[in-house]
Amino acid sequence: MGSEVLRTVADRHRQRTFAAVTTQPQLAMSLGPNVIPVEFDELAGNRAPVLVCVADNEALALRSCTEIETGRITVALRNHRLITAHLGSRMWRDRPVLVVTNPVELFCAKLAEATGHESVFGVGMQLDAQRCRDVLATGWRIELDPHELPVTGMHGLEPIPVLSAVPGLAERIGAEPWPVVTARLQAAANSFQLKWIRHPERMAAMFERRGEAPADDPHRRVGVAVAALTAAEFDRDRPPVARAIGHVAALVDAWLDGGSVAVAGPCRTGDELVYLGGTTELPNGTFRVPDLSPVESELVAGQVTRMRALTEAVEAA
Repeated sequence: MGSEVLRTVADRHRQRTFAAVTTQPQLAMSLGPNVIPVEFDELAGNRAPVLVCVADNEALALRSCTEIETGRITVALRNHRLITAHLGSRMWRDRPVLVVTNPVELFCAKLAEATGHESVFGVGMQLDAQRCRDVLATGWRIELDPHELPVTGMHGLEPIPVLSAVPGLAERIGAEPWPVVTARLQAAANSFQLKWIRHPERMAAMFERRGEAPADDPHRRVGVAVAALTAAEFDRDRPPVARAIGHVAALVDAWLDGGSVAVAGPCRTGDELVYLGGTTELPNGTFRVPDLSPVESELVAGQVTRMRALTEAVEAA
C-alpha cells in the first residue's frame, strides 16, 4: 500500500517535494513529478516528517481472520523483521514520524524510543471509528456523524467506542435484541449491499465464535460487531485499500496544512508510554485521549495489557 499512499499524497500536494526510500528506486519515478528516490542516509541531515509504510503482505497474514489476537501477532512478526533493520539508524533521530505499519501502537512505541521524542503518531483510528459507525448504522439503525463518537483503544484490537460521549447511546445499544443486530449485519454481508463487506462467511464465523453478547455490555456488543466486520472486509484477501489510503492522506494533509485528525498517539500510563486512539492537533503534535467513563477506562487498561503482551511476544521471537 505504501506506493499508493505516496502517489495519492504527492498528487494532493504538488507544490511540495517528497522523497521515497524504497528497495525499488525505479518505482519512485512513477509516483509523480514531485517524488524523488533517495537512500536512508540522505535523510539523516533534516527533520522532515517520515511516513512509515513498511509492511509485509498483511492480507496473507490475516487470511483466516477469525482470530484477531493470532492475526495481530502474525502481522507484527512479519513487519517487525522488515522494520528493525532501520530502527537503529540515525535517520530516525529527532524526526516527526507518521506510522502506517501495523500494529501501529507497537511500532509507534519502538520508533518513539528510537527517535528520543514523542512526535510519533499512528494511522488507524479513523478507520476504526468508521467501522464503529458502520456497525451502529447497519446493526442498530443509529446514524452518527464522525465528530459525535470518539474512539480509543488499540487499532485492530476491538476498538473502544466512547459511548459515554453520546447521551443514551449505551442504553440504545443494549436494548436492541442481539439476534436482530447480527441478522441485520449478516443480511448486509449476504446481499453485498455495503461495499465494505466482501466475505460474509467470515462475518458469520466471527459471530459464531464469539457467541451471545450480553445486553448489559454495550461496548462488547459493538466490539464483537466490529470484529466481525473486520473479518469480512477483505476482498480476495486484499484489505480495503482505497479507504485506508484516504485516512492516511487526511493525516498527512493535517500534518502539512494543520488541523485535527484521529490517530494513535502517545499517552502516559504511570511511567509507561502507550499509544491510544485520540485526536491530535497537527503539526504541533498536541494529542488528547477522549474523556472516558470508568468502564471505558477499564477497557483501555485491558487493551494496554494485551498490547504489552504482544510486544513481549514479538521481542521474544
